[in-house]
Amino acid sequence: MRFFKGKVKPRDVSRAERLPEPTLSTLERPWYASYGFLASRVEHLLPRFKWLKSSFVKGNPPVDFTAYVSFLFFATGLSFIVVLAVSSGVSLFILRAPTIRLLGVVFPFLTFPLLVALLTATLTFGSIYSYPTILIRGRKRKIEDSLLYAVSYMSILSTAGLSPERIFRSLATKPEIRGVYEEARLIVRDIDLLGYDFLSALQNALERAPSKLYSEVLEGFISLIYSGGDLAEYLKTRTEELTRIEGDRIRAFIGRLAMLSEVAVTIVAVFPLIFLVIFSMVSLLPGGFLADPLFIYMVVYFILPVISVMFLILLRSR
Repeated sequence: MRFFKGKVKPRDVSRAERLPEPTLSTLERPWYASYGFLASRVEHLLPRFKWLKSSFVKGNPPVDFTAYVSFLFFATGLSFIVVLAVSSGVSLFILRAPTIRLLGVVFPFLTFPLLVALLTATLTFGSIYSYPTILIRGRKRKIEDSLLYAVSYMSILSTAGLSPERIFRSLATKPEIRGVYEEARLIVRDIDLLGYDFLSALQNALERAPSKLYSEVLEGFISLIYSGGDLAEYLKTRTEELTRIEGDRIRAFIGRLAMLSEVAVTIVAVFPLIFLVIFSMVSLLPGGFLADPLFIYMVVYFILPVISVMFLILLRSR
């Protein structure tokens, strides 16, 4: 048999046969650039991000973990360089800070610019590192708000004789059941697109479940499938239990809302009136910082809005 030892000339590919270049949106380009530049360099660092990996799985952002860690380092380094350059320019050309000469190049005095750049890089790193925990809170709130209705719906379907997989497929077509609907779609995605069997898809959903109540429902589902128990009776019991939990939760929220409303009336409504009266009386006296109009401006335009925003945040964090 004769073998060809020469170089093989690559076949010319026409423009019609070439795959089109992916078009990236403005939001996708930073992820793509950081992944292409840093992915191979951060792979050996991934085992050190165990806590981030756990929160990343439960937060379930629509990006690969390696790409996320790459973007973490990319954004941190970029923020450090940009802020260092800007603050150095301000220090050199505006503040006229002392300069040093190194290798014939004039550099600004870097003490203050370095501190600002390090602070900015630390804030950037901390914000991106803790972002999955914010996603976890949002997913948990949406799931627990809709879990009672989802389990009730599943109980009705199981009583009608549907299989567990068909129950989740039906749940994935109900967008009005917001949080659990999205989780059911992920389960169906794992089965249809990623090739998992139904039990493996449920195990994946259990790993990324941000809510303890939802995790307990999935664990019971999995154990019943393995043991062959009565799924309809289990879901009926779960519905009754979740109804009691939701009732206690609503009563606790109403009690806290009553307390917050009393505090809000006292601080947001009564306090400004009392303050204006006191300010009017004190302004007649000579001296004192209360007689300064700047103080009342600070109270009216800064302190009171901050207090109002704090109450809004407390109301939303139920």
